[in-house]
Amino acid sequence: MQVQNISNIRIIFDRGTILIQNLTLSNEHKRSCPIPLVWDHSSKGYRIEAYQWRTFKKYLLNYNYTYTDNLFSHFSRIDLKSNITLREYQNHALASWRAQGGKGIICLPTGSGKTKLALKAMELCNAPTLCLVPTRVLLNQWKKEISSAFEIKCGQLGDARKDLRNITVSTYASAYRHMENIGQIFKFIVIDEAHHFGQSLQDEILLMAAAPFRLGLTATKPQDQVHMQNLEKYIGKVSYELQINDLKGTYLAEFDYRKIFV
Repeated sequence: MQVQNISNIRIIFDRGTILIQNLTLSNEHKRSCPIPLVWDHSSKGYRIEAYQWRTFKKYLLNYNYTYTDNLFSHFSRIDLKSNITLREYQNHALASWRAQGGKGIICLPTGSGKTKLALKAMELCNAPTLCLVPTRVLLNQWKKEISSAFEIKCGQLGDARKDLRNITVSTYASAYRHMENIGQIFKFIVIDEAHHFGQSLQDEILLMAAAPFRLGLTATKPQDQVHMQNLEKYIGKVSYELQINDLKGTYLAEFDYRKIFV
């Protein structure tokens, strides 16, 4: 199917959404679009949710559209390098995530090195990255790990600070307040404790981010089907999973698990 190639299509990040201006589509072409396009009369363009940008970009490229955009140009190119070496299962996890196109959730037990795996993913992705964490304690832990791994000064969003850098760590709460203005800055999002998403208002953080690359980390994958479907929608499917019994006695210490009722 051929469509008209309009060279002055403009892609604009606007208040947590993507605005597409100067795009002319027939009804047939609208139906072939994999995501819903909403016409905005006031802006004279179509709107999509920011997280759908990756899918819509593939649609444009498939039909040879050319466009200009204001996405991911806030920071200059970075060159991340580290001395991180991964264990065998961590390499398998990272390879599985990359095989899914740089989207998805990795489920590994506590103490198995999810942070180190994420740092290696940042190095391979080599793009402006936002790390989302639920608490201020984790914010400081991640900043320390990132600064040590790459020998750079890490940005911070949260705990009364707004210092955006190529690699920035943010609490969920601060990202929720600011994402409608910064959702076009970061190309890669790492979501620590990803199971906290998929069932609350803070899901808007991931909806308003245009980042095409996403890595969710969790030790406790949700068992509820709807909850899991929402995570797959916003982050990607589970790309790799190991249980604690898969690693105990080798990479994790032996342990006894007992329930004590009180």
